[in-house]
Amino acid sequence: MTLNPKRTKGSNYTRGGQILFHNLRMFLQINAVLIRWTCYGVLILTALLCYLFLDKDTLTGAYYYWINQTVSVFRPESHVMQTQWQGTVYTSTLGSQLENPILIAANSRFWLWTQIYLLISCVIGIVFLSVAMWYFKKKGDEQTEEHFIRGMQKATPKELAKQLKKDRRQSDFKLDGIGIFKERFEVQHLLLDGTTGAGKSVALRKFLTWIRERGDKAIIYDKGCTFVSKFYNPATDVLLNPFDERCAYWDVWCDAHEPSDFENMASALIPQHGEGDPFWVQSARTIFSSTAFKMQDEPKKNQTTERLLELMLTSELESLSEYLKGTESASLVSDKIQKTAISIKSVLAAYIKSLRFLAGLDEKDEQGKLLRRKFSIRECGVFQDSCHSLFKY
Repeated sequence: MTLNPKRTKGSNYTRGGQILFHNLRMFLQINAVLIRWTCYGVLILTALLCYLFLDKDTLTGAYYYWINQTVSVFRPESHVMQTQWQGTVYTSTLGSQLENPILIAANSRFWLWTQIYLLISCVIGIVFLSVAMWYFKKKGDEQTEEHFIRGMQKATPKELAKQLKKDRRQSDFKLDGIGIFKERFEVQHLLLDGTTGAGKSVALRKFLTWIRERGDKAIIYDKGCTFVSKFYNPATDVLLNPFDERCAYWDVWCDAHEPSDFENMASALIPQHGEGDPFWVQSARTIFSSTAFKMQDEPKKNQTTERLLELMLTSELESLSEYLKGTESASLVSDKIQKTAISIKSVLAAYIKSLRFLAGLDEKDEQGKLLRRKFSIRECGVFQDSCHSLFKY
């Protein structure tokens, strides 16, 4: 069975002829209707102009002139006719009425102006016919055009700015004087796409300048190190990069206080990949959250990233088991399942070893004060007005 069966030449000939004559019939039909009603309109308009602009004597004279012409076909010239003219009734023979110069002159004026008014009506009729044809073509084009229902549309910057302004949804942020962003776009998803040198970084710099002018807060992931040098202000901003001397002091206890906080942090540090056995990842997460949560209750001097990593990664299994005794992780590091515990620790080490770069951020001066500003993401976003921007690169 074929999806596109081959048709014979005879069927194509019939189909083509039917389509041609059908289109021709529709073309003649619509034009016949238009021309007929245009002619009706021309005649009616001509009669109306004659009635409105010709004087009464001209109309009356033309009327009696044609009455006499009609009667002369059936009656002799000696036939007596009565004519009412300007309020007076005149009686004379049909022959004298046919030669009456007043009636002849009135009829001549009538035909002269009738022809003029007919010409004017024809011009108006042609204009009407052209407008009707243009309108029908426009309606036909609308039926064949694509209509936007919903979804995305491609538009030029000026078209987009015009539409946003019309809808009263335009943001006060303008890029090179053109408002192409909708209201409150800064708290929604925004994609800047373009090849190298298209101006993405320039646009972002203008955006960040606008954010600074408004006094808003921002989190900036500066992978290419293009914004820190231009926008970072050590007096108001926070920089997170353990390899930078300006980095703030941060550890896992700055933003985690409840067991659920440590569990969420463990899920972020130790993700589940693929469709492998989730036991190993879940066990590693449990050990991390239990160890960090228990260390929270210890004195501040013992609450360090170095000690946390030492307990989980380099200490003997017996030491870690003793430390986690009484927690939900105790059975996972028991010496009774030594091989399993070692496998769990290897998974744990593969993910959290990056925390070793946080070592040294808690340096203190001779008076015991932290050399770096202590930072909490949670407090910076909600409570601290002095934290304007967070830079991470």
